[in-house]
Amino acid sequence: GVFGSVFVDLGDQHVVVDENGDPPMVRLVTDVEIGEDALVRVAVPDGQPPGSFPDGAYVEFADVEGCDGLLTHTEVTEAGDKVTAW
Repeated sequence: GVFGSVFVDLGDQHVVVDENGDPPMVRLVTDVEIGEDALVRVAVPDGQPPGSFPDGAYVEFADVEGCDGLLTHTEVTEAGDKVTAW
């Protein structure tokens, strides 16, 4: 098979926030509780490695229907970056 990799260094404006070089975790949302300390249950899709989110991780949601707040909530990271995530 064919394998390739590309890296583009954009100079001082290039920011890498990945701590370990692993690809981002992908999970499927199965249930969302309503409330201030709501619990979001997820499932591991086929082909994705099992594992838990590390402490302090931000979670970005996409294509979740009926929970608009999940898609628009913003946080400020320790580095001062504004992210649309929880």
